[in-house]
Amino acid sequence: MENPQRIGGIAAAVQAVMFVVIMVLIFGVFPGMGLATMADFGDPAKVLPLAGTPTMTMAYGIDVVMSLLVVLVALGVRDRLMGGAPATTRAAAVAASIAGALFLGEGMVNMTALQQLGVMYATDPAGASAAYPGVYLIGTGLFNGAVFAAGWFLLLAGWAAMKSGQLSRPLAYLLLLGGLLDVLAFKVEVLGLVGLVLGVVWSVMLAREMM
Repeated sequence: MENPQRIGGIAAAVQAVMFVVIMVLIFGVFPGMGLATMADFGDPAKVLPLAGTPTMTMAYGIDVVMSLLVVLVALGVRDRLMGGAPATTRAAAVAASIAGALFLGEGMVNMTALQQLGVMYATDPAGASAAYPGVYLIGTGLFNGAVFAAGWFLLLAGWAAMKSGQLSRPLAYLLLLGGLLDVLAFKVEVLGLVGLVLGVVWSVMLAREMM
């Protein structure tokens, strides 16, 4: 028999691993590839020669995986909290669905358009470089929108957990804090990095409480 909470708990555990992988890429792998800051990712001369490498392909694929995980986590949270705070829980599920769709869009843009530009760069660097800013802005906009929507999911889920008492109070507070950081991350980049670290903690706690 299907158990949405258990599935959501497993998804939260996998999500914690994904957050760790992202941190390894950001702090360990990308700087060694010459991509130490967000400004570097906006530079076609630095990104396009690397677009087809296994590391970049894996990085692009993470957002596609995250698009599924955020929805599965939300379904588990919805099943857990629905009885105690139905309206807030429904709103949280909608926000998670939006986040999942935006993560999927961003991941697919990177996996298709950027890799095609990387191939083009080998023979027509000027043309590929001219096309890159548009693709980069689309991908960045989708990603920022996804993180923003995910932040609202966490805020609403944390609030629903506070009202229903169906998750531990420390976890509810972490969800609220993580949501606030994600909502503000598109304006203050460092908040997104703090939210990423915090995401490992609340994901592990959520997995333990729902599995």
